[in-house]
Amino acid sequence: MVIDEDQVVKLVGQARSGRHDAFAQLVGLYQSYAYGTAIGILNDFEMAQDVVQDALLCAYRDLSKLEDPARFGGWLYGIVKNTARRAMREQRRLNKLTRTLNDQSPERYALPMVDLERDEQRHQVRAALARLNEVNREALSMHYISGLSYTDIATYLGVTEATVLGRLQRGREALRKEMIMVVNNLPCEQLPDDFGQAVRQLLEAAESAGADRHAYITRLADLGEDAVEPLCSALADQRKVIRKAAAAALCRIGDPRALRPVMRLLYTNDHWVSHHLLKSGSILQIPGMRDELLRLIDEGSTNERYDAIQALRHAKGDPQVIARLERIFREVELTTGRGWGAGRALCELQPERTDEIVHEALEAGVGLAANGWIWWKAIREDLPIAMVHCLAAMQHTHQPGHRRFAGEVMLKHPSGGRAKLEQLMQTDSAHLRAAAALTLSRFGDPVAFEVLIHDMQHGGGGRKWQQMVTRSLCVNYRDHLLAWATEQPAEVLNHNAIAWVLAKARMSNPQPEKQELTWEGQPAARAAALRTMTQQRGIAAIPDLRRCLTERHPSKVVREACHQFKRLGEAAEAALFEMLESPHWGERKCAASILFGRGRLNDAQTQQLQNDEHVAVRKVVEE
Repeated sequence: MVIDEDQVVKLVGQARSGRHDAFAQLVGLYQSYAYGTAIGILNDFEMAQDVVQDALLCAYRDLSKLEDPARFGGWLYGIVKNTARRAMREQRRLNKLTRTLNDQSPERYALPMVDLERDEQRHQVRAALARLNEVNREALSMHYISGLSYTDIATYLGVTEATVLGRLQRGREALRKEMIMVVNNLPCEQLPDDFGQAVRQLLEAAESAGADRHAYITRLADLGEDAVEPLCSALADQRKVIRKAAAAALCRIGDPRALRPVMRLLYTNDHWVSHHLLKSGSILQIPGMRDELLRLIDEGSTNERYDAIQALRHAKGDPQVIARLERIFREVELTTGRGWGAGRALCELQPERTDEIVHEALEAGVGLAANGWIWWKAIREDLPIAMVHCLAAMQHTHQPGHRRFAGEVMLKHPSGGRAKLEQLMQTDSAHLRAAAALTLSRFGDPVAFEVLIHDMQHGGGGRKWQQMVTRSLCVNYRDHLLAWATEQPAEVLNHNAIAWVLAKARMSNPQPEKQELTWEGQPAARAAALRTMTQQRGIAAIPDLRRCLTERHPSKVVREACHQFKRLGEAAEAALFEMLESPHWGERKCAASILFGRGRLNDAQTQQLQNDEHVAVRKVVEE
């Protein structure tokens, strides 16, 4: 099943405009791949179907975030993997739930769970697959459940066909005794024929609910006590939109019968629950929930304690909650989530004490300056923070974002904050110099430029810090940076960090000259430049693409060149046929892969490639 990239780009565009039928076609193209990935991670067929459905709905909601529609498959692959891993964590919490809440009937409100032993043969297949690692199980599932070819699987996963073949061979070897049973039973686990239609219906339901959600929830809540039982049952629905509406309505009704069912929902690690019911505080409207959350603060797991504190910060005017949070704030190490969470909650419950709480936290120890909530509060509410604490937070031992925030706070200091930052750029500490320079770079300070360039050359602060410095240099010093580069020797310009900064600066030009960027800097920068150049120049970029293929390294740039040939479509076919006769096997392999996949090769050309002197070219046209 060869996926036409042009068709994918067209369908993504239509789906972005709200056409559910276009997205349903995308589902049909990619559902088998996504299903195989989910099975590889979960080794559970029913759960894998649910994960694929959730991942596809998530992809539809986030389509606007996809920068390159042609890369929809790889983007979806990442979403499926993340969704599957969240499902694994959710399953573990559900297992814990059955032990901790055994005083309730599990049949009454239990979330849907897979009966792992309903079919003995199926159980044996799962047990056999469990012996494989994730990538081998993924390849085996795609090949034997969905019937995908080596080429299909390799293209989707972004690996070579040889890699796919190796994974399948290792999987078969590990399952030598059970292989016949596995092969005979896996095709029975295919996704249902109406899977795409089901996703489309869910999309329509979700959008409808999104338009009228508040009115819908209000109507449910107005039903009062009579709606509690069915709403509790609805918390077990597989559709998130239903669970959301039911949970929100139960919070508004405020019936004590909803306590345990909603507590069960908290155990599922549902993203919406933790970020809405808890952080909004609406969960506190259920009688008894406040006491349950106080209990979790003392007895729950690390995550449960933190979540409970997040909810209790909305319990305004509750002296018992305030007293409990005060105790945590003073007795628990404030660098932990529970410690700083309590401090932040106290600021919410008693805003008049924010200044006092922040300063008390800072005075408790220099290491506390790394706490993000302190600097967030200081910037948002313009709190005066002592310079000694700002200096402590600007050290390299703290997170890059907190170092930047501390510099911003110092800049506003009434006792000459900017002058102090300028002094710091002359100190012996490279890390303090860099933190001060990052803050002053917004003013285009020439000394700050020199400090930041030096910091990039000597690798200070780690990857995230370098990303922040790169952004600052490109935004505040772009022209100066490019002029500076013309005067530097080759060894400076070839430094990885400097090459990356220069590439980013040149690419930020409204009309950049991309061609020169494809031959310098880190592979990621070169690949990005190649992509942008091809988008701007079209088939005029073919000579540069071919040059990348003939050089054959770095591999990231070679893969990008092949991908851009695919994107050019029929316009590049003349060049591709010419490349079949190239003396460079990299060009021949790229051309053979694209033309063979599109069915554009005649028998003579196919035979020629089957007899090619290079094994990588021959493998392209092997069955």
